[in-house]
Amino acid sequence: MKSKVLFLLAGFFFFSLADVNAQRKTDEEVRAEAMAKSVKNFNTVLTRLYGNARLNPKPKSSCSKEAVTFLKNIDKKSLVPDNETLEKEITRILDSLEPKLPNFKYYTQIRIFKAFVESKSYADFVFNLTTKDIGELEQTAKGKLRLLELNAYYRKLKRMLKQPFTVFKKSFKKGKCVYKVETKLQLTQLKYMFKKNKDALTANWDITSKIVIDCPCVTADSKRFRNAVFVYSSKSVGPIYTRRVGKKSEYTHWYLVAPYGLVIGAMEKPKLVAQQILCCTEKSGLPPENSNYIEIPDKDINYRDTWVDGSLGISFGKDELTLGTASGGVFFNVGNISGNPVHIGGKLSAVTPLGEKDIKETRITVGLGAEYHIPLGNNRLNILTGVQGGYTFGSVEAFGFKDNISGFSGMVYTGVEIPLNNNIALGVLLNVFEYSNLTFKAENNEFESTVSNSIFIFDRPSISANLRINLK
Repeated sequence: MKSKVLFLLAGFFFFSLADVNAQRKTDEEVRAEAMAKSVKNFNTVLTRLYGNARLNPKPKSSCSKEAVTFLKNIDKKSLVPDNETLEKEITRILDSLEPKLPNFKYYTQIRIFKAFVESKSYADFVFNLTTKDIGELEQTAKGKLRLLELNAYYRKLKRMLKQPFTVFKKSFKKGKCVYKVETKLQLTQLKYMFKKNKDALTANWDITSKIVIDCPCVTADSKRFRNAVFVYSSKSVGPIYTRRVGKKSEYTHWYLVAPYGLVIGAMEKPKLVAQQILCCTEKSGLPPENSNYIEIPDKDINYRDTWVDGSLGISFGKDELTLGTASGGVFFNVGNISGNPVHIGGKLSAVTPLGEKDIKETRITVGLGAEYHIPLGNNRLNILTGVQGGYTFGSVEAFGFKDNISGFSGMVYTGVEIPLNNNIALGVLLNVFEYSNLTFKAENNEFESTVSNSIFIFDRPSISANLRINLK
């Protein structure tokens, strides 16, 4: 009898354990569920924003009644992004929040956020996180690398509290009118709380959605409108989902924490303001049918097969080193897309700090590039977009230490170009996005660290003047 009881207990334990393992969810399943909740929440927030806002104050222009009617007649579904777009934008926000700090890999994100929230300055942030002063960390090469990572991430979070995320942008045509919608999410404050023996991170958000309506004026009628700008807005507070992942370190009790989603939270009463309403005080012509508002270049324009270019520029950011940039390359015409030329060629570029006595750094990138040109106005102006990337090498000397640099870097850029004659053109280029994955290795081989960095145009503007010379 005793053996039967033991056998039954063992069987019960076995099946219970199997049931627990069956119910245990993988990290990917948890991520998918949390993201689905985030998307559903955001969709609901935008729907309520458009549905619950009331126009105040009432606009007083003679054509405002028609403009408001056009706004009310918009299908609100067309103002809300689809689930795939929302998931992509939420992921982008979470990736921006995520502290990618190779030299702090055993620190939880909650711990890093807590240090940031409780800090009044960069020095406070460093001490709260490491329990060491900046001067103490500067005594070692590894400490200096840690400071570089912390300084970059601290500035990044500060910028995020000023720069809004554009989560949706769309334009569409209804009748003769063109509608444009742009929705932004602004992080205004991060808060750390400790509830029910759990760490919690919440965020304050400002939500704005700007809708522009442009209509042609068939006649001069002050009761008809030609342009209207409406802005929906609200505020909310919501949590950021996190989950502990990774193995417990033998050196510390902290785990890695990865973000899995966010909740916008309960909104304040939404507001709707008519920012601008312009009436049809005079007749304006209708745009030609099937027009994309871009001039089509003449077919006999000679785009040239081969050209060389060179550029000098500057890259700057708040509380960051100002960098000087230089580049040169040779490009060959390889075809066209939609009648516009495509060029591919080799590119060489260099970057170095300007006006810095204590830091000497040189980075050189050798690689390939591609450009797409859209000539406008009989080739009087060219709009161009380009991408380049390649192997990066160089060195950095600071405070008596020297590191060798190696890795990969690339960028996406855009610009305008004005041809001076058939062979020479001047232009201005602006970097839209930059990415690098660089390894810093001490000259004495004592240590090395790999740092990945993504820079958008609002993080660090980089602008350069460009000279292009056609060869044949």
